[in-house]
Amino acid sequence: MQKADGTLFKGQFKDGNPVQGILLSHQEEYTGDFNSDWQKHGYGLCKDPKAQYRGDFVKGQRSGRGIYTKKDGYGEETVIQALWENDLVTMCKMTCNLGSYKGQLNSELEPHGQGKMEYAGSEDVYDRSWVDGKSDGQGIYKSDAFLFDGTFKGGFRTEGS
Repeated sequence: MQKADGTLFKGQFKDGNPVQGILLSHQEEYTGDFNSDWQKHGYGLCKDPKAQYRGDFVKGQRSGRGIYTKKDGYGEETVIQALWENDLVTMCKMTCNLGSYKGQLNSELEPHGQGKMEYAGSEDVYDRSWVDGKSDGQGIYKSDAFLFDGTFKGGFRTEGS
């Protein structure tokens, strides 16, 4: 079935409403459950050319448990296992080429709020406050060579010991 906006749907209907199937649009492909308003609702897989999300949806938004995977322009993969609410991450575990991060993310899926990054290939760890993907505010950076407990701004140490 083709909708007026050009999206294609193939799947099951109940009482004239979509229940489960595949929805193809110009931007993405979704396979999963729907509500009577044609919104992603229940469990599904949503893919676009740059990323995919597999997990729970409520009224068209990621809500509940889900795994988001994307590749950058160099083929490096980032995987985010998260609890979502209204399309925002409330808590996650993220793995990428930099290392492993546990904590909060902003709407751009960058570390933001409280979190801990364990850097790949070393024993380096940064724990505490993040703003838009950078250490910012009170934090602790620990490496093999030193321990810094103090204030960070824009990813750089500013004061402390």
